[in-house]
Amino acid sequence: MSRKSRYRRRRLAKQEQTLGPFVLFLGVVFYFFGQYVAWQWGIVLLVLFISLAIVVTWWSICSARRRQQKRLLLTDALDLSPNDFELRIQHLLQDLGWERVEQIGGSGDGGVDIRGIYQGQRCIVQCKRYRGRVEPKYIRDLEGARSHEQADRAFLITTGYFTEQGYQWAVGKPIELWDGATLTTRFQEQQKILEDPVRKRTERQRIQWFSGSTASINAILILWAGVTAEPVSVSFNSAVQNTVANQPVIATSIPSTTPTTQATPLPLTTCGEGVIMGVERLVLRDEPGLQTERLNDYSAGTRVTMLCDPTITRDSIVWQRVRVEGEEGWMSKRFLE
Repeated sequence: MSRKSRYRRRRLAKQEQTLGPFVLFLGVVFYFFGQYVAWQWGIVLLVLFISLAIVVTWWSICSARRRQQKRLLLTDALDLSPNDFELRIQHLLQDLGWERVEQIGGSGDGGVDIRGIYQGQRCIVQCKRYRGRVEPKYIRDLEGARSHEQADRAFLITTGYFTEQGYQWAVGKPIELWDGATLTTRFQEQQKILEDPVRKRTERQRIQWFSGSTASINAILILWAGVTAEPVSVSFNSAVQNTVANQPVIATSIPSTTPTTQATPLPLTTCGEGVIMGVERLVLRDEPGLQTERLNDYSAGTRVTMLCDPTITRDSIVWQRVRVEGEEGWMSKRFLE
């Protein structure tokens, strides 16, 4: 197994170890929000988590790439391991304008270390970290690999040099040979690109645009949730009634000394008149809380009779019992004046 394959296995194992606790934590958080908070805030939380995950992942990848590139640039190419030399060439090609650059090198690579797109053409690269000459047979092997990969161009990049026979064999073929001198020139071009102030300013603008877009999306969602969401609530009166209903009842025999009469419920005392304000239409419900049945809805400006039986729910929202157009129910007191 190649060094690159072992590295990928270790990286995937670390990601799986980190992903398990994160998913468990996310599940617990969403269970809590589902029980006590409206679904709108759940969406806000989900988008916020996704945004943070994208930002952290993107920042980690960029930081790792900068550290890796700095280490490779500070080390002489001949002192690098074969795998690190391929990584350095990969960074070089990306900075020179190649797209979709992918390192393939390892056991069983078929003579291809790097694949990529350059000037709209599919290209393959073979890297040779040599101190001396590169034999023509490697150029012939590269042409066979190019034909097998159905690539448009092939590059043989080395820290050494090619023989005159090798250059002659490559004439008329879609093969480019980069010897040590050519590679040094490409490294100098890369340094100028990395130090280009326009490039640095463009990268900063991308970071600012991404951060601003993410912050704007989350701010809009928070405002939307704050306007439309009302937390799941449980009426205090309902909780008291459930508590009383669950108490054991002890039956006793009490002699009746007066004739039994049927109790007549007393009418609720009115607490004054009110007007629906601050909302286009206000819903009348049969009980306090968002999960209760909707009886009707009334437009702004409708006058209501407020009954003396307000209820404060667990989330500190005051529900007012009202009578409007001959119908009794509950409305949020926040919109009654």
